Amino acid sequence: MGENFPYGVWRDESDDPGHRAEVCLKKVLQGYAELGILDEVPPDCYGQKLKKDAFFRSTPQADFEEGYDFAYYDSRNDHWVRIDLTTIADRTRRYDKRDKERERDIRELFIPLHILEKAAQSRPTMEEPNQFQSEVLRELSYAVRH
Repeated sequence: MGENFPYGVWRDESDDPGHRAEVCLKKVLQGYAELGILDEVPPDCYGQKLKKDAFFRSTPQADFEEGYDFAYYDSRNDHWVRIDLTTIADRTRRYDKRDKERERDIRELFIPLHILEKAAQSRPTMEEPNQFQSEVLRELSYAVRH
């Protein structure tokens, strides 16, 4: 990122709840990638057909300009989904945001920050996920398929 691209400072050095939520979700997904359940791929894989489920965290520029935090490839349905992670608890604000995102073909993923933080505290295993990881996976699955 060059001098004319301030997004790296805004995104990487921020300690706001949205940034913390993104870091936690990425950590959970990376844990599943380490188990071989899904792949973490670079953003330039977007649009490609892959062999199994995959994800990437958007670039700071894509986050800022296009409004999505992650992209997820659903291998069962052979399509990519752009996802905006939100921790906004106010339903009215969240629904307004969701409606605007649908117009841009971005799916909302609402998971409270405390759930993401708890899910990220332990690495996923091949055993049953803990209750927090289960909630993250359930909400992610819903966002990807609806």
